Amino acid sequence: MKTSGNGGKPTTQQSNLAKLPRALGPLIERPQWAVWRWIQKPDGSWQKPPFMATQPQRHASTKDSTTWNDYDTALAAVQAGHADGLSYILTADDPFAAIDLDHCRDVDTHSIDVWAQNFLQRGRFSYSEVTPSGTGCRIWGLANGDSLHRKFTLTIDGKEIAAELFRRTHKALTVTGYKLDSIRELTNIDKVLDWAVIWASAARQRLKPY
Repeated sequence: MKTSGNGGKPTTQQSNLAKLPRALGPLIERPQWAVWRWIQKPDGSWQKPPFMATQPQRHASTKDSTTWNDYDTALAAVQAGHADGLSYILTADDPFAAIDLDHCRDVDTHSIDVWAQNFLQRGRFSYSEVTPSGTGCRIWGLANGDSLHRKFTLTIDGKEIAAELFRRTHKALTVTGYKLDSIRELTNIDKVLDWAVIWASAARQRLKPY
């Protein structure tokens, strides 16, 4: 579902946040929620920093649990118009992991670039969704591997893309509920994360100018 922004803000793409997909149930149960708003940077681009649900003008910290709230409180803040969406605060103690695929989806046609399709295919047994801009995808899953917090930026077919990997680390991650599949539970994505590191390193080498 598209929600029109105001004042030139990007259009937020998300489903009904009050009825998130069943696969996200384990996240909903934890009091690790914040809200986010579109904030324009000096260069004109937009970012989505986390804010406290109870004090929407104050930033939430990924390492300070006193700035987090439960899902219902965060949802109420969004419904009251104090924020544009929800963020889950991933921590080093969480059993969850995520993979961000940036600049890989066409908002109008909903087509997804081949490189990102490869990620989604490998993570097909776990939950995936569209990110707020509509131009990215995120895979959510379970993990018990070592800490991983890496971003790979590449140029593929003339377009700059990025893949970000999060496991046993601190990161605020938006949640839209705009699902890409019918998966009803999270599954382990350690093998997908480990493959992604190898894929990105090989892609960097292959695309390196000579």
